[in-house]
Amino acid sequence: MKRLRLIVLGLAVLTTLSVLHYKFGLFNRFNFVTAYWDRWLGNERIIIYGELFENDSLKTVLAPRFGFKYERAAGCLVTHPFVNGVDDYNKVMGQKIRERLGDDWDNVLEKEISKIK
Repeated sequence: MKRLRLIVLGLAVLTTLSVLHYKFGLFNRFNFVTAYWDRWLGNERIIIYGELFENDSLKTVLAPRFGFKYERAAGCLVTHPFVNGVDDYNKVMGQKIRERLGDDWDNVLEKEISKIK
């Protein structure tokens, strides 16, 4: 009976950790936990991944003017848990940036980019 309890408990823990990893990217560098940690430390940044777009390098240069970083997660394997984690991270960071700069901070950044082009 005791062995059955340990097996059930082990399966419950394994299932919980698997769901947290798949749904929230818990074991990746960028997730909602690290977002709140970075937010508390004042390290505001938006994370991008995948193929570069033409405005990404300009956003990386212009973002510090607005008080945050625009970083590329280079050298990473883009998996579903990674994407979920980065999306959660960017939502939390976006809220913090929105509190400081207003709801249209991304539009202001795009206007600055269009001025440079």
